Amino acid sequence: MDINTNYQGSFTAVSINPRNIKKKTISKANEIINAGVEQILRIRNTRKCDTVEILNNRHDQVTEAMNQRRDLIRKQPWWVIKWNDLRKINKEERKIKSNINKSRAKSYQERDKQVINIEEVVNKVEEQTRLIEERQLREKERYERNYEMDMLRGRYQHSNNGFSSLAGYKTEKNVLDKYFITEILKEQKGEPADVPGSVLFFGPTGNGKSTFAKAFAKETGCNIVPLRIKTATTATRYEDFLENLHQKADKAEENFQATGKRTILFIDEFSKVAGENSPILPNLEEFLTTCSDRYHCTVFGATNHPLSIKLPMTGEKSVFPYKVSVDPPNTENKTAVLKYYLKERLPKGTDYKPITQELERVENESESRFSISQIRNEICISGFKKEMTTDEVLEKINQTEPAISKQDMEKYNREMMVLMDNKVEV
Repeated sequence: MDINTNYQGSFTAVSINPRNIKKKTISKANEIINAGVEQILRIRNTRKCDTVEILNNRHDQVTEAMNQRRDLIRKQPWWVIKWNDLRKINKEERKIKSNINKSRAKSYQERDKQVINIEEVVNKVEEQTRLIEERQLREKERYERNYEMDMLRGRYQHSNNGFSSLAGYKTEKNVLDKYFITEILKEQKGEPADVPGSVLFFGPTGNGKSTFAKAFAKETGCNIVPLRIKTATTATRYEDFLENLHQKADKAEENFQATGKRTILFIDEFSKVAGENSPILPNLEEFLTTCSDRYHCTVFGATNHPLSIKLPMTGEKSVFPYKVSVDPPNTENKTAVLKYYLKERLPKGTDYKPITQELERVENESESRFSISQIRNEICISGFKKEMTTDEVLEKINQTEPAISKQDMEKYNREMMVLMDNKVEV
């Protein structure tokens, strides 16, 4: 049975893990500085800057030597023919000085180039130093902002971290409770239950597919185990994933036998291992259709590109009997999210209707949609003031460009038409 409602997932998780200055930035600066030092030492060792002075001295020495030779010729007796010898000396002098002048001109050019090179190195070092200082400042500011965000986020955490930690979406939660959670509870009581082996969450980025899937798992009281997919393309990438999947499934069965609790195996970006070029498609299909009974585990897959998954996705042979569409928030859920994150920052009794209307006005003008993460992070939390006014929130909305474009929504609607073959209502 497939699930399709107007479901709009939850907020997305934000990593608060401030990093230090990127190593490659410092490495690049050091590389430029070392190159500059080597350049200066090379110039110093070859004494290029002294070449012109040497040539000037050589020019003077040639002039002096030629004049001495002329004086010797002129001192000879008057009957000796002197003009031919003097002409030879003048010709030889011109040739030597011409070569000296060429060398001197070349040295001037080399010296100018070296000066330019040194200036370029100095400028690059200064630029890299400035960039590093700016990055240090940004990292410090980001750390302070994230720390403040963490403090603010802590106010909104509920005790069980299940569905109650998600704002709004009552209808969607009821659908999943009726068709999925009740079966889980039957299984935990030892009663006959029909628990699916897989659930797919899909939709535009930023609407909380991963966060909702995790909250869903918590709501069921199941253990949740994430499976990472290697981003690097390696020869054994798919085989390694498959081996890891079976290892986690074996542990899930051991856990069920010991505690009676089912395990949720969460696979983000599922399409990366189930795409057209995946060599493990038959293995995945077999696993997804048998894992519920064999290992007492259920796979939660999340993806932005469900049609890239080359497994049976519709009809009776679908490997995902439950498919949950995670839409951008509708009017009701926009209001719920706003209240959830602004309840301690706006005055009591605030009317949230104008704020929701402004969100939708911006969406209509831009023909795009706000994501849950945008409403949460850029509109409700960005700025990190403990108290805000309605006007400040409205200003934030007008400064924020909706992230989900018209093309993204068209793509999502096409995916909905293909995948949602059995719709259910509460």
